[in-house]
Amino acid sequence: GETLFVLGGKTQGGLSAYDVTTGKLTASYSRGAHFNGLYLLPNNNLLVVSGANPRLSFFSQDLDLLGSATTNLQIAAAF
Repeated sequence: GETLFVLGGKTQGGLSAYDVTTGKLTASYSRGAHFNGLYLLPNNNLLVVSGANPRLSFFSQDLDLLGSATTNLQIAAAF
């Protein structure tokens, strides 16, 4: 099925996945993280960007955290 990935709101943050057909929540990740950007990578994993370190976090489509990276760079976009 099709999945819609959504960044959490200003107060709660996190990342959620919804089944487009049913509208049901299928996965979520929070742990206090607030993300500014969400990108689907060519390998179908997700990259989320944060304003604070770790700035880059990588997730499977099931929202399992695959890894993260700390950097002093401000990330404006990912291609």
